[in-house]
Amino acid sequence: FKFTSPSGSQEPVNLNLASAMKLLLLLFISAVSSQNKNILPFTIFPLHYDIKLTPYFENGLNFTFAGELSLDFKPAKHNAYSSVVLHMEDVRVLSVGVDDVSASKQADVVSAEYDPDSQWYNVTVNEVFAVDKVYRLRCSYVGLIREDRRGLYRSSYVDQEGVQRWLAVTQLRPIYARRLVPCLDEPHYKATFKVSVLALPGFTVLSNMPQKSISKADPSTGRVLVMFHDTPQMSTFLLALAIFNFASLKATNHPYATWAVPSKIKEAELAQLMVPKVVGAMEELTASKFPLPKMDQLALPNLEPVAMENWGMNTYRESNILYNDKLPARQITNVPRFTSHEVAHYWIGNSVTIAWWDWLWISEAFAMYLEYYLPQQINPNWRMMDQLITDLVQPGLQGDSLTTSIPLTTHVETRAAIVAKFSGLTYTKGPALIRMVEHFLTPDKFKEGFRHLLYYKALRTVTPEELWSFFDIQGARMRLPEKVTNIMKKWTDLPGYPVITVTRNYKNFRIGVKQDRFLQDGTARIGTNNKTLWWVPLSYTTKSNCNFSNTSPSLWLCDTCKSLVVQHELSDSDWIIFNIQISGFYRVNYDLKNWKLLIQQLKTDKNIIHVINRAQLLDDALQLARARKLNYRTVFDLLSYLRFEDDFIPWTSAFNGLDFLEIRLTGYSILPKFKSFIKDIVTPLYDKVGYTELVSEDHTDKLLRLPAINWACSHGVEKCQVRASQILESYITEGVFRVLPGLEVYTLCTAVERGGIREWNFVQNLTLTGATNALFCSNDHSLIIRYLKESILSDSEMVWNQKLTSLISRPDKIDLAFNFTVDSLESLKSRFGLENLKKYLTQVSNVLTTLPQRDKLMRLSNLPNSEFKDVLDPLLNAFNKRLSWINFVYPVINKWLDEYK
Repeated sequence: FKFTSPSGSQEPVNLNLASAMKLLLLLFISAVSSQNKNILPFTIFPLHYDIKLTPYFENGLNFTFAGELSLDFKPAKHNAYSSVVLHMEDVRVLSVGVDDVSASKQADVVSAEYDPDSQWYNVTVNEVFAVDKVYRLRCSYVGLIREDRRGLYRSSYVDQEGVQRWLAVTQLRPIYARRLVPCLDEPHYKATFKVSVLALPGFTVLSNMPQKSISKADPSTGRVLVMFHDTPQMSTFLLALAIFNFASLKATNHPYATWAVPSKIKEAELAQLMVPKVVGAMEELTASKFPLPKMDQLALPNLEPVAMENWGMNTYRESNILYNDKLPARQITNVPRFTSHEVAHYWIGNSVTIAWWDWLWISEAFAMYLEYYLPQQINPNWRMMDQLITDLVQPGLQGDSLTTSIPLTTHVETRAAIVAKFSGLTYTKGPALIRMVEHFLTPDKFKEGFRHLLYYKALRTVTPEELWSFFDIQGARMRLPEKVTNIMKKWTDLPGYPVITVTRNYKNFRIGVKQDRFLQDGTARIGTNNKTLWWVPLSYTTKSNCNFSNTSPSLWLCDTCKSLVVQHELSDSDWIIFNIQISGFYRVNYDLKNWKLLIQQLKTDKNIIHVINRAQLLDDALQLARARKLNYRTVFDLLSYLRFEDDFIPWTSAFNGLDFLEIRLTGYSILPKFKSFIKDIVTPLYDKVGYTELVSEDHTDKLLRLPAINWACSHGVEKCQVRASQILESYITEGVFRVLPGLEVYTLCTAVERGGIREWNFVQNLTLTGATNALFCSNDHSLIIRYLKESILSDSEMVWNQKLTSLISRPDKIDLAFNFTVDSLESLKSRFGLENLKKYLTQVSNVLTTLPQRDKLMRLSNLPNSEFKDVLDPLLNAFNKRLSWINFVYPVINKWLDEYK
């Protein structure tokens, strides 16, 4: 396999093992010194796996497979080891042998032992391995085609004739290749793979590489042998296999195909259309060709992750790769988004692979960033890089502001800890930091560093130090104040991020800038970790010299600098704004006068301030006030400018913060005034987007319509409510639901809220997805309670949990949900068990806000022999914090709302 160098030439990659040996030796020393049973002992290098599988699943009865493995390896050290240790889980070995390939002789197997706790299979021979020889481990085995969607698992669908069709497919990341084949199931052990499958005729068999040959059917078994070409060097978790009866879309001008169940194959057209465009955008970015000879995309009825980048055979949940015109507007960009993520991994994640799971963020941060970058190149009108702010950066800032936040880099060894890495800040803070590096290096320098990384580490593994070293070269050319490696270390290795406080002296033109770790809980005690200082790239612009295009930092705060002073002559009426286009991963607070100047600008001409910075001001202000770092009077002054805002990005930031406020204020006399304020600022927005789609509107206008109608209808905008009722009435009388995709539940909710038993009964009988959620919008609590009682008797635990989650998502139904849960303790416990009941109590209690609710919770906790004390005591502590917060902010918000208008 050849990779194009950054200079444009194609050269074979030199697979020098030295760097890998250094890392593995360190892991081995660590494992031995601590008697570690989580990391394999470093005794061999895998070279090549030859795997032959015979799956049995077609009749829907016998879900097993037979396997034959031939593993070529070299010892890591001369005359030191006589054992091969592999991972294995739920696999039974029938026979095993070891050959000295170099000498064409067989070694005697002394023992073959399996430890189920470590999942190690240890094969020992009667001689030590010589470092200059190649050896081969051979084994035959049997395993399970599982139902837990990890390993080689089974799934099914019902075809158009009503026949249940079975399929088998793999999901091996991160630690499930060992369920398919005995192997070295750690990412740094790369090898080539040859896959062969004995399958029944009529089934399609796919793997990482193109098919090499298909035999004639064996007369005795009726099976054909499907053989695939060898893979490039890759980690075990990328191995892939699928056996099914899907239909496909293929092209003659590119090697990419998309597969789905036959009845849905037409819905795969958008994915098939997008994939060559996505690949082209990635090739342009990396200055290199697509690294494999083919790629299949599979839309699966059941998949545990949202998608998986198996090299050459991507798998997706159907909902993330299929599209039809009955789906919301966002799905038009979801398809290229998910495709982009998995295609990006072909370069970063598959070719360049993380050396260990500690650094999962390297792979996922780049893929998440490119998930938005690549579609932006395909269609700039989608504004994907703007959406990255509200989808990833701002959620990352919120998630990383907790006292319990953990760093991106955390050491993991156990299987449970490895699996737990695939969540949270890896997918939000990670791409935000990649974006920050791009901005302080400039896009061109960032691209150059990225290209060098992909070229020089192709088919190898990477650590953070190696990653950043490629950007250090670019940083040195730009004369950054420090190496990128050192700049980024605290950002990835420690939790949190700073809030930058900007304080102007309007007389002597000095601007004070200081950094502190930002915590959502403004009353949290400052511990050692909360005193962290970062290298912070500071960009800013002013009213008199307005430039929101240049995001390069004008100055830096160093990681030993608490503050600095800038001399910048500005008039009293001149505002300043830091963190242009949120190019850095931090929040910004200002002195009161500068806040007022910014708010005045927004109310006068909002477009002077970049749309991303408008979103920044809203999100920062709402979160700063939540943390008691900014007065809510200033926040509501800022929010009132939204009457003039019509862009999706700032409104998304506002809705996220307002949702929190509404939940906190529910149950208090202030709530009607708050909802009246929301009605006032959202009415002009509803007037713009309405229920009718216009030919001339932008894609983001389509996206804005959904939350705009939700907030308008739920906050008393009468024209919105009347329209919703009219749509449902037409549905009842004419049988036609005339509403844009995505608006169904919002419309039904409003109509049920305004209607009576007739509307309730009609919606209850609908099979429409999400219709159940609309039932909880009714103002007739007796209907809801009756429905909940019936649901306890008939629902599965999963369905009941979904209904409870839907109920408490409506602030005005939180008290009902709480009282019903407390009043139904025995029936809930009897139906779903004590542990699930504790989960329900936790879900409901986390959104309670009033004293009567707190007192009722305390009485429940103080009952003799209370079964809930272990969960309720921590919940009560959190509850008391919420009450303290409400008491702190309530007078300010109440006074502002009284004075409003």
